[in-house]
Amino acid sequence: MAHVVSAARRVLLQKEAFLSSLERLGMYTAYGSTCKVVGASIGAHVRHSLDHYDRLLDTILKGEPSAMVRYDVRERGSDVETDLNAGLDAVIACSIKMSKITPKELELPLRVEFNLTNEADSAQAFESCALRELWFVAHHSIHHQAMMKLIAHCHEDTEQLAKALPKEFGVAPATIIHNDACAGDADVGAPEERDSDFGTLAPRRPRQRGGASKQATRMLREDQAEAGAQGDAGREQQHKQGKKQSKMVTKVVVLGGGYAGTATAQALDKAGGVEITLVDRRKGQLHKMGALRSAVDDSWGSKTIVGREKTIKNGRFVQASIEQVSADQVTLDNGESLSFDFLVLATGAQNNSPAEPGTTALSKDAMVQHFAASREAIKKAKNIVIIGGGVVGVELAGEIKSVHRDTDVTIIHSNNEFISSSKPSLGAKFQRKLKKQLDAKGIKYVLGEKANVSREEFGDACFLEGARTITTSSGKEVQADLVFLAVGSTPNTQAFPAEWLNGSGLVQVEPTLQVKGAPKVFALGDIVDVEENKLGYFAAAVQAPLVAKNILALKKNPGAKLKKYKAHDKPFMMVPLGTLGGVSNIGGMFVAGGFLTKMIKGKNLFLKMSYDLNRAKMPK
Repeated sequence: MAHVVSAARRVLLQKEAFLSSLERLGMYTAYGSTCKVVGASIGAHVRHSLDHYDRLLDTILKGEPSAMVRYDVRERGSDVETDLNAGLDAVIACSIKMSKITPKELELPLRVEFNLTNEADSAQAFESCALRELWFVAHHSIHHQAMMKLIAHCHEDTEQLAKALPKEFGVAPATIIHNDACAGDADVGAPEERDSDFGTLAPRRPRQRGGASKQATRMLREDQAEAGAQGDAGREQQHKQGKKQSKMVTKVVVLGGGYAGTATAQALDKAGGVEITLVDRRKGQLHKMGALRSAVDDSWGSKTIVGREKTIKNGRFVQASIEQVSADQVTLDNGESLSFDFLVLATGAQNNSPAEPGTTALSKDAMVQHFAASREAIKKAKNIVIIGGGVVGVELAGEIKSVHRDTDVTIIHSNNEFISSSKPSLGAKFQRKLKKQLDAKGIKYVLGEKANVSREEFGDACFLEGARTITTSSGKEVQADLVFLAVGSTPNTQAFPAEWLNGSGLVQVEPTLQVKGAPKVFALGDIVDVEENKLGYFAAAVQAPLVAKNILALKKNPGAKLKKYKAHDKPFMMVPLGTLGGVSNIGGMFVAGGFLTKMIKGKNLFLKMSYDLNRAKMPK
């Protein structure tokens, strides 16, 4: 009995030591990052294995004979999966539960329920006992610790940790015994003599027959006294004190709460040891990838506006505009001045399209009104002209035709190819497929000609109402009663020092995404001078984790070697045409048509991405 309890406790202690090593090495991001090889993260395996411990220990501590243990009841999506500190807290809490179990409770008969298949009615119950189930959860956890070790080897930034892991971590006791025997280790000694934080998982003592009950009870009590509740409480207090101190060590200010800024802030927030101030002029994040649908489809009116109430745990969100930025301070329009250890610039770009509510629409109500105004104008129109055949113009035409199929829609674009600013070019096959779908949907287009309409006519608005004739540079005439402007964008960098910017107003960055001449300032997203398509997905999924890792590396070691960002040099673009089709160039490997584009992006426009970034619940 004591042997099983000791082994189960050692598995938890190993897990705690492993996570403490992650914390010591500053590997916060790696903890919650999904490994492509395994398809899960270290945090996911921690959560899963602790779920089994917790289900069993909670049932045992109730002390009810024949109580049911339901291992398939999981805490999926909890902070334990993504937050290293939460994972450590959960392991220590589980150890405390272990210390409360008495020998008598381990003799309790239990019933265990599993789902045997993925069918809804496949659950089966079995007779068991507390001691046998404790043996099961310990061995179950060992195998998940093996997966954690594999993930550690897969992550570049955990190479130091992976090399430090002893061979016993995540290895079954029987395998260790076998390997020792094969190595001719005749004098291995008692496990206590060779245990370390990652040592042997189960004592290797000869089995005894008869008269062992008293000895087992004594050993169990000694084991609990040696590493019991008092020790667990001490480790918990020490961990919490260390965590509390580390949270205030580094101040990071993130300017801009779009995809890039929010993803960076959340990555740092999950890592811990960082106090974050996220600044944005809008109270809620606008999901720009879906904003055109909000401007056309009534059912999407407010879906693309995501609240920030739960975005930051270790810090705060400030709704304000930026007045001035320097290498050591940020001044906001609310009168507040922010000092920092590191600054992240992710202020994005501004345009006059219906997807962009403008500089004065800062509240949720104002953004909802902006989209409602566009929808009402579209409903009344019979002939719509869209000036600009980039991503916004093409997607807007598709959204309109998906909802208002009898409305006449014409795109006027100055280049002979759609989305002509793409770097690199999307290719001839992409153009052919796109034109074929536009033709099939009845969307007209005039390419290689400019519309004789000035931006000044629009002012701050994104559309002009009223019957008019649009004349092109060649003299063609197109009738319209609603005109949308969908050309160009301006980086929001006006408050930054001039020496940080190039001639186009973009922030000049090093390959590490540090601002040139300002090593404690990072920039990413639409505002950087990186030659590539500015895509929100890449900013959030690639650039933001890199910036977070570099900040954490500098936090730990000012002379650390930083990761470098490699611009994507393959054509990548997904252009849905409403919910009915679209065209995608998937990294230059192939060009996908309507069905694949619709299923991957067009159906929901990656809406869940923004809700996940803000820890918010998706609307139905």
